[in-house]
Amino acid sequence: MSVQHNIDKVADQLNATFKQLDDDLLSALKKTVNHIQDETEKGADKHTVTGALRNAVFSQKLPDGWLVGIDEQKAPHAEFVHFPTRPHLIKPKAKKALRWPNGGAFAFAKAVNHPGYKGDPFFHDAIDSGMRFLDNQIQQLKLR
Repeated sequence: MSVQHNIDKVADQLNATFKQLDDDLLSALKKTVNHIQDETEKGADKHTVTGALRNAVFSQKLPDGWLVGIDEQKAPHAEFVHFPTRPHLIKPKAKKALRWPNGGAFAFAKAVNHPGYKGDPFFHDAIDSGMRFLDNQIQQLKLR
């Protein structure tokens, strides 16, 4: 058996190992993307009235990876759910008064003192969970 034959055989084995590792890593990354999207949807679902926030969660394949996000066209209120706000005064922009449903009728006010909101970083929590999930996926690959 020639040295070149041995080198070719080792190279073929390495290529097969790298191909399998590449496929395994891609599978782990796709599972992680799905996990992050699921966790984001669960977090958004805690704040649902119409379902717009949950339905705005998406994942998209990019040339160099994946993108998980919230479509702000579908849920422009997403940032106000996710991030905290300070107490502030709410005034009407185009009308003379604010209006909201209140026990089968409507309530009106010229302005409302909003107490602020602590925020719910559900998207950041989903990403943190996804990083732990990916770490677990990689650890499982190492154990093979």
